[in-house]
Amino acid sequence: MFVPSLLAESRPAVLWDLIQQNPLGALVVGGDDQLDANHLPFEAVPTANVVRTHISRANELARRPNDNALVIFQGPNHYISPGWQPGRQKHGRVAPSWNYAVVHIYGRLRLIEEQDWLLRHLDALADPHEAERRDPWKVAAAPLDFVDGLIKRIIGIEIQVERMVGKSQACQQYNDSTRDGVVAGLLAEGTARAALMADVVRDAAKPKA
Repeated sequence: MFVPSLLAESRPAVLWDLIQQNPLGALVVGGDDQLDANHLPFEAVPTANVVRTHISRANELARRPNDNALVIFQGPNHYISPGWQPGRQKHGRVAPSWNYAVVHIYGRLRLIEEQDWLLRHLDALADPHEAERRDPWKVAAAPLDFVDGLIKRIIGIEIQVERMVGKSQACQQYNDSTRDGVVAGLLAEGTARAALMADVVRDAAKPKA
């Protein structure tokens, strides 16, 4: 991924937070002949520097232990209109762009068949999304024969993070007045997606610790 220094995001807490807030990753493996991509929900474990997921045993990945892998996590993204930039009225030398935040993780596939690991992993995947529900789902709540059949059909994947690359394209190249115009334009859209990108633009303008 091409990452100009102005757009580089290297703060671990920010990168892990993006993954946890956007857990559907594109897992890409392959050699010179052909690349293969699978879209999978991931459990992020910053304290262990790993990400975890699972696949069907019928998936070709189940026969590729130790493959070199790239996982792409897509965070907030939004179209940026030239109409939000003061320069459109002053000189017209503006163009549309697209803001986005992404994290790329590099490592190797470790395949895991241990039943207890898979049970813990399934709960860990669901817990963030079930925690606030009136009757949260847990693996233990499902019939035993169903769980046994489920575990037999899947295999776990753990990737130790060897390298993590973040990029946030969020109007860093603009001056304060242009950024303010973009933030105002995004908020005027009135959508949660646009409001989230407005937060990203504001955060990108702050000095990085």
